Amino acid sequence: MAFFSVTVDFIHGLAVAPAPQLTAAAGKGQLILSWPVWATDFGPEATQTLGGAPAWVGWPTAPAVVGSRHTLAVEAASPAQFFRLIRR
Repeated sequence: MAFFSVTVDFIHGLAVAPAPQLTAAAGKGQLILSWPVWATDFGPEATQTLGGAPAWVGWPTAPAVVGSRHTLAVEAASPAQFFRLIRR
C-alpha cells in the first residue's frame, strides 16, 4: 500500500497553486536555471552574498521557453552568485 501527500492551500474556498521551484543544473561552463512555464509572473534574482542584507537584483536576460520550462543559461562566474525565484 502506497501513501501520497499533497499540499493544497485554500483561501476563501479557492485552491491556490504551490509556489514554483527554481531548478539549477550544471552544463558546459554554464549553470542552467529553470522554472515551470505556468509561472509567468515569477522571475529570477541574483546576489553575490547572503550575509547581512543581500542586494537582490532581477536577472537582465529574458528566459527562453524549452518544453514546459522557462530556462536561462548563466555563464560560470567568479565570484559566486546566489539565485532565487520571486513573484514580480
